[in-house]
Amino acid sequence: MENKKFATLRSWNRKINYFMKGVRYYARLFIAKLLWDKKGKKSLDVDTIKTVLILRNEGKIGDMIVDTILIRELNKSGYQVDVLGTKTNSAILKYNPYVRNGYLAEDVDISKPMKLSALSL
Repeated sequence: MENKKFATLRSWNRKINYFMKGVRYYARLFIAKLLWDKKGKKSLDVDTIKTVLILRNEGKIGDMIVDTILIRELNKSGYQVDVLGTKTNSAILKYNPYVRNGYLAEDVDISKPMKLSALSL
């Protein structure tokens, strides 16, 4: 008979704990929203953007070939295009007349920070 009393008490305690867990989660979420959300949102004016940087640092040549069409169309639309690529796909960037600046990066490796160097075009 005593086990049944404690089982009921444990059941109520578990329900209270789950309820309080949700209350604490939403209270923390509300406080974080108050702290980090900006009051006045600024809209992005796309007409002021003049330069585009395309990041292609995976070292895949096929992806860079496909991106040359994007680079050409962005340049024809009036944007200045800069490209971040690797040594393996730098040959495609080197002689592309639509690329303003090319930058070389090492292949992606999480253990080392990325090093940048200017590509001589």
